[in-house]
Amino acid sequence: MSSGLPPTGGAFPPPGGPGSPGGPVPPAGGPVLPPGGTSPGGIADPGVPAPTQPAPPTAQAGSGDPADAADAVRDAVLGVPGIASMHGGPFADVATYLPGRRVTGVRLDPDRTEVYVVVSSDTPIPGVADAVRGAVQQVRPEPVDIYVEGLDIPDA
Repeated sequence: MSSGLPPTGGAFPPPGGPGSPGGPVPPAGGPVLPPGGTSPGGIADPGVPAPTQPAPPTAQAGSGDPADAADAVRDAVLGVPGIASMHGGPFADVATYLPGRRVTGVRLDPDRTEVYVVVSSDTPIPGVADAVRGAVQQVRPEPVDIYVEGLDIPDA
C-alpha cells in the first residue's frame, strides 16, 4: 500500500537551493538584486543596466511634445464635419494623460493613434471615419483606429 508521499531521493529538489542551508549566499556587499537593477527600495545596482523606457510619441509637426501631439490630434478630429464630440470610451478612461489635464478621446501609442468620437446622426459613418483618418494622419503618420462610441441625435 502506498502512503501517497513521493519516494525518497527523486521528487524533491536537492538540498542547496536558494533559502536552504548550503544554498547560494548573497555577496558580502549586499543582497542579490532582481533583474532590472534596483532593489525594492530603489537602490541601483551598477552592474545591471537600468531598464529603458520607450520614447514618448511625438507629433509630426510642432515641438515634439506629447501634449502638442494630443491637442493637434483632437483639434484635427473636431475639425472634421460630422464629428459632434470626442468620447472617453465605454469606461471614460480613453485619454492622453498629461500633467494637470487630459485630452479625452485620444490615445497615443508609439506605433498607432486611437480616437473615440461621437458622430452626428445625419452623417454617414464610413465617410466621416475616412475623413477623420485622413485628418489625423496629417498630424501623426501612424495607423489610426477610430471608434464611434455614439450618435448625436438632435432633439425633435
